[in-house]
Amino acid sequence: MLFNVDDITGDGLRIKTRRQSDWVTNIPELVDELSDLGLSKDIDIDLNVTRIIKEVSVNGLINFGLKAKCSRCLSEVELDLKSDVNLILTPKDELLSESGDGDLDQDFYEGDTVDISGYLRELIAISIPFNIICSEQCKGLCSNCGKNLNNADCNCEKKQKKSAFAVLKDIKL
Repeated sequence: MLFNVDDITGDGLRIKTRRQSDWVTNIPELVDELSDLGLSKDIDIDLNVTRIIKEVSVNGLINFGLKAKCSRCLSEVELDLKSDVNLILTPKDELLSESGDGDLDQDFYEGDTVDISGYLRELIAISIPFNIICSEQCKGLCSNCGKNLNNADCNCEKKQKKSAFAVLKDIKL
């Protein structure tokens, strides 16, 4: 996603665009058709770019849909994810500010053209939850027969595994 620093007016520059799933090339799982993880809709990007002297500020929102399998019951899950964009760009020949807001990312740019595609792709990658579940109440699968316990109970005998610490209950202190 390229923009020219000279195109940023006093009112700023608004970038509103949509990218397809193949734009996220840094996350192979999202573009692989055989993967359980994928984008369920296009990526909507809405950014406001402002400039004060040479420092460029990019603020906005990335919205995308994700489809995946529940980590507990393996049912299909669709998530609507949003990620805030807060980026400060400084010319490469300038020093980056030592004191910065913890909610802002800082980077540099060279010349008049700025490409923030890599930053936006990384932001999408870190926005994907590690453990995706369909609901907090998900019961998962039966460890014996594999039946989805959210749909119905199974008739498997519930076996209690003996704890390694069970011998300690008989010790008298």
